[in-house]
Amino acid sequence: MIDRLNLFEKKVFSLITNIFLFYMFFAFIFSRSFVGIYIFDFRIGELIVGLTLIIFIYSLIFDFQNNRLKVFDKNFRKIWILIFFSFLLIAFYSNSNFFSTYTYKSSSYIWTISAFILGVNSKKINLSIKQLALFEVILLSIFFISIYDFPNILIDFFVKYSDKYEPHKGSDLGLFFIIVNLLINKSLKYNRTSLNIFILNLGFFSPLILYRSRGAFIGVVIFVLYQFLLFNKNKVIVSIKTIPMFVIFLFIATYSTVVSQVKDFPEEVSAEVISESYASLGQYRLQHYQEEYPILYYENGRFFSGDGNLNWRLDMWQDQIEFMVDQNLVIFGSGYKDKLYVFETNNTGYGNDRTGLDNTNENIHNFFIQIFSRGGLLQLFIYIYLFFNIYKTYFQNTSKRDILFYLLPLIWISLFDSSMENAHFPIIFYYFLGNFYFLNKSDYS
Repeated sequence: MIDRLNLFEKKVFSLITNIFLFYMFFAFIFSRSFVGIYIFDFRIGELIVGLTLIIFIYSLIFDFQNNRLKVFDKNFRKIWILIFFSFLLIAFYSNSNFFSTYTYKSSSYIWTISAFILGVNSKKINLSIKQLALFEVILLSIFFISIYDFPNILIDFFVKYSDKYEPHKGSDLGLFFIIVNLLINKSLKYNRTSLNIFILNLGFFSPLILYRSRGAFIGVVIFVLYQFLLFNKNKVIVSIKTIPMFVIFLFIATYSTVVSQVKDFPEEVSAEVISESYASLGQYRLQHYQEEYPILYYENGRFFSGDGNLNWRLDMWQDQIEFMVDQNLVIFGSGYKDKLYVFETNNTGYGNDRTGLDNTNENIHNFFIQIFSRGGLLQLFIYIYLFFNIYKTYFQNTSKRDILFYLLPLIWISLFDSSMENAHFPIIFYYFLGNFYFLNKSDYS
């Protein structure tokens, strides 16, 4: 009976893993537009998050009890239990409705962690040269889709059957760039071929990501610098053979800089056109909307920024934190019953500018402040302890810091975006975190 049950579990786990791989593949290509497709009354992303909830609870009851999960030691099991019971406590404390789907939507940052379990217990990703080439083609396709959009027939499909049509955001581009390049570099063991591909991808994506999101660009820079250190260990960077690729990089980066802003590449290219393109990109992303003010300053008891996007975030973060302090919500948070305070449009000074162009935004554009807002210091400390244990466990077994330069860039991106609260970014993030670094204890690399 036990053997048959285990065989059944393996088949179910394999089916679920394939569903998630299928979902992540299409989320790579179509991003938010695919996630929002309706199946009856639910969006695909909502169904997948619901599945992560089931996996989370199943793992809590069965897998941890029988100690069958790879890598998970007592600390991980304790953290898993703490996260779940903190959810129950906060939900009761805030009078959240356990029969409302909104309760689980607003707490999705909890359930998507279970994608880590799928990554840890899936098969090791060993890609053939053809499969690596396919991923590279997909990544480059994402670049051109981001510039020129999908064909009208696909856009019409998403407009009709999805809740919104949305091109790839900067956070998505940063995530996909990091994942695909890690797949290629790890598979080819940081040889010259993978370096050439990496430089090629960097030429296409670095100007585009900078144009879409400075936060994502900084995260990618952190990742890129460490990847170059790994290439340097194999002595493939400082070589005369690398010079042609860096020349190609300059041409590609120039093309990306121009088309990221205007789509159409000019028929006649001159030094003046090129310099103007780079200057306009720098001006668009680096110039303050209030030039006389610094990027960050403190005045009248609050932080401000001369940059419009950052100031929008700082204003929202501080208002939410001040509200929680005033209402004694610091320990247990606001819970999962309603929108966060700063998105309630009946509050003086709070309007549609915070809910986005389509009036649907409910996320505070900072992963840790979002956790603090919903779950207070209680959940925030648990999450910090979770990431600390992930790093500590990996480092104790490998004496390598590779995982840090996967975590840092993607968490950095999530400090300025709502990426970890959507239905695809955290699932991809956690899945590959588990598969790349914790697949089995003999293969941390």
